[in-house]
Amino acid sequence: AMKILGLLSGGKDSVYALVRAIKAGHTPVAVANLAPPSGKDELDSMTFQTVGHNAVPAIAESLGLPLITGTLTGECKQSGMIYSPTEGDEVEDLYEVIKKAKNEYPSIEGVCSGAILSDYQRVRVENVCLRLGLTPMAPLWQRDCNQLLDEMLDNGMNAVLVKTAAMGFDRSYVGRSLRDIRSHLLSLSKKYGVNPIGEGGEFETIATDCPLFKTTLSLEGHVIDAGGEAFHLAVQSVNSVPKEGGAAGVIQDEARIALTKAPQPGPPSNASLRLIKPACTASENATIC
Repeated sequence: AMKILGLLSGGKDSVYALVRAIKAGHTPVAVANLAPPSGKDELDSMTFQTVGHNAVPAIAESLGLPLITGTLTGECKQSGMIYSPTEGDEVEDLYEVIKKAKNEYPSIEGVCSGAILSDYQRVRVENVCLRLGLTPMAPLWQRDCNQLLDEMLDNGMNAVLVKTAAMGFDRSYVGRSLRDIRSHLLSLSKKYGVNPIGEGGEFETIATDCPLFKTTLSLEGHVIDAGGEAFHLAVQSVNSVPKEGGAAGVIQDEARIALTKAPQPGPPSNASLRLIKPACTASENATIC
């Protein structure tokens, strides 16, 4: 068993990876996140999920873990399956934030990521960890995606879609939970080959509940049309509500997301509060979530 740092994008995979790591006997010491520069909602990164980054501090607080933050300033300069340190590459931002975490918490021995199927992602996390003398771990690696979706839902995971970018998802799916659209995902999987947990980049999520959370979260924001069948949520605020009984592990019946009027053209002016049911990304260019 190790003391670990969790890579936390806020997505379901990064959170559930921590659940599985703890079950395996490891102890999280802190979590780390790379956010886009101030004023940006999302960056087009081949490695990191940035959409919904405003929710990460609330997730870390609900986990009861200190959050180490860094800024994603680099770009993808090496897109091959072999990575070597390259100045200006976004992977070097990951190196810096993990190095910062190790300096602040010297007891950290390993790094936990939510990688599932992407060798592209795995190679880069391993490269950074080995350079820092840390052990990389990916508790969800190579899991069957249909089984993993069911396992997440059965174990109290809850998350909402904060980005969609595939056939079968219009803007109305932003803000809906995986539990709510599970049957739709299975239908799209059979019809178009859509991965049921977004491993092909079809969607990205923000976790709103899990067995480790002390509170349940709700997001408030507006939907942005990014063009080309892509939509994402610009998170404006996060509400945190203590769980019934005050203990982690209580599965809530509803997750809430508020859609407010956007300060720019696109989203409807009469967008209002919606209640959605509970729930909880990575081909070769999948993101760490």
